[in-house]
Amino acid sequence: SVTGSLVSLFWCSVMLAVVICLFSLTFVRGVIMYVATHHSDVPDEQLAALLQYFGSVGACMMTCFRCVTGGDDWGPFYDILKPSGVVNCIVFYFFIVFSEVALFNIVTGVFIEHAMKLGQPEINAYLFEQRRQNLADAQALRDVFAALDVDHSGTISAEEFDERFQHNEEIKARLAVMGLSIRDAAQFFKMLVGGRRGMEVDLDFFVDCCLKMKGGASSVDVQSLAFEVNLIQQYLQSFGEEMRLRVGPPRADAGEAASRSRTPSAFARRGAPRGGG
Repeated sequence: SVTGSLVSLFWCSVMLAVVICLFSLTFVRGVIMYVATHHSDVPDEQLAALLQYFGSVGACMMTCFRCVTGGDDWGPFYDILKPSGVVNCIVFYFFIVFSEVALFNIVTGVFIEHAMKLGQPEINAYLFEQRRQNLADAQALRDVFAALDVDHSGTISAEEFDERFQHNEEIKARLAVMGLSIRDAAQFFKMLVGGRRGMEVDLDFFVDCCLKMKGGASSVDVQSLAFEVNLIQQYLQSFGEEMRLRVGPPRADAGEAASRSRTPSAFARRGAPRGGG
């Protein structure tokens, strides 16, 4: 990024030199006209200062550069230029304000923006780094699998995973570094096998599932989950409509039977027969 910023720095310097040169031409023209008109009235010391700092384009550019970059205070140079006329004083004021407020902020912004763009990794470098990180994570997960597979069978069960995970802080730390903060080992293993019981996972399956689950959920993951929930909702709605079509509307006799079952019988309203007599 530093090497690439040199081009931007060069063009910023060219722009700064052009602006200073334009203002210097104005100052030199005003000073020459003043000296030619009032040569006999200008003191030798004042004339020498004017010619030293504003007598040529090169000297005037250096003077302006020193004023706006902090090499010298612009006040003494303004006092030297002041006798040359009001126009030069106004232009000098405008030059200082324009340089301090606008010019250097624009130049700095352009340079920094270009440097930040160059500082961002290229797509090939980013893909290479991502691939390298995935390979490193996969190797770390293989080491974790080897530590969990005590009997060296090539597979791990839920009991084996829970037992080894609870008593091995190194495994917890290595998984946490990769973005797998596991609080419930049994629940995590159920997610690995999809909720099915009695299953064992091999090395490749374990590494692939852990790589998918590491890190935070992205926007694509959230949208995919919302899409699946929407599909399930549509399926349930269609299933409910199909069941209503198969069963049909409720029958009248069934409704009457249900209402009679909820209505007290005449015997119950009259009450039980009284005893005696």
